[in-house]
Amino acid sequence: MERLTGWTIVAVAAGAVVGIGTNHAWRQGIPASAWLDVRSVTASDATEGDDVTLVVERSIRARFHGEWIVTVRRLEHGGFSTYCTGTGENLYIPGALLPRPLYLSRWMGKACPLAPGQYRVDTRWLVNADGYSPKAISIESNLFRVSPRQ
Repeated sequence: MERLTGWTIVAVAAGAVVGIGTNHAWRQGIPASAWLDVRSVTASDATEGDDVTLVVERSIRARFHGEWIVTVRRLEHGGFSTYCTGTGENLYIPGALLPRPLYLSRWMGKACPLAPGQYRVDTRWLVNADGYSPKAISIESNLFRVSPRQ
């Protein structure tokens, strides 16, 4: 039987560390879209007092725990200001469907009464998949208008 020398042990240990480090780097390079692919969030125009309808095009590709923040931003003086924000977390499972119609209040997890004006909806997810570092996905909706009630 061959006896291991100190240098052999160091070489084997270094090889194991390099292998683990390479695997870790490879796993961290996987994009968030491997779990959640969000193609669009489209908001419809609405009348003051009515909930905005959303159409969300997304695919859940793999199971994960996700945290989300939805921010409604109002267009004012050439820029956007935060109007209201909702946060939450969900377990995302492939095949899960969003309700139709999907209302802004459901998307945010709370009501957000909008005054007349122009807005957009910004949504950000943090994908927390087992064995991977957290990965973020963000998307902005189209610009939509809330008209005064007549």
